[in-house]
Amino acid sequence: MAMSEKTDNKSLPYTEANLQKVAKVIKDGGIAVFPTDTVYDIGCSVKKPEALKRIFKIKDRPLSQSFPSSFPGLKSLWKLPTSRIKI
Repeated sequence: MAMSEKTDNKSLPYTEANLQKVAKVIKDGGIAVFPTDTVYDIGCSVKKPEALKRIFKIKDRPLSQSFPSSFPGLKSLWKLPTSRIKI
């Protein structure tokens, strides 16, 4: 699935193959929407500034107003740059 390719807005079944597709989209700088226990969330790689900019635009949020970030574990936080990510 190319970054610019849009889906038909249907949920993908929860399978290993679909998880791999979503992971590739995110690694390639795309954005994914996924369910959590209470609401849907929108996500991208923090290593892709253009994807972060697109989330701000989608949410109609100024760059000065942050939004929550999720990480798979504490070890992943240590891999991020210590300086502020410029977007």
